[in-house]
Amino acid sequence: MKPVVIEEYVELGLVRFVSRHFPFLGPESTRAAEAAECASEQSGFEEYSDLLLANQQGHRNAGGFADAKLVALARFSGLDDGEFESCLLGGKYVANVERDLADAGELGVHGTPSVFINGEFISPPDVETVRAALDRALAALGQTSGAN
Repeated sequence: MKPVVIEEYVELGLVRFVSRHFPFLGPESTRAAEAAECASEQSGFEEYSDLLLANQQGHRNAGGFADAKLVALARFSGLDDGEFESCLLGGKYVANVERDLADAGELGVHGTPSVFINGEFISPPDVETVRAALDRALAALGQTSGAN
């Protein structure tokens, strides 16, 4: 769904795509969310987040997203690992991730992906449902999408 939204709406300047964290799987998922924010400092959020998803392990909080692994993923994705490690170990984004988690709780989020368009929860978050919701939101503003 995300690539379609990026191509058909974001790249055309029609909407913004905002990612928020919902680290509900425990300390390592929280740490991974912080790491993604550190990657963002080097314009590497998307690639790094994709690497996190590709490297999830079946056992939660069993070392799959330990700090050393998160730094290794940063290095693999071409980020400056020294800058990344300093950011991660310094806890720069702890408060941001905690705020995202609290906001998710207030919104009733129970899993990922969860999609909201102008505050409206979109379910299921598949391509057609999201596209239809975006087109309705744009139509309410008197605009049309590139997909129309």
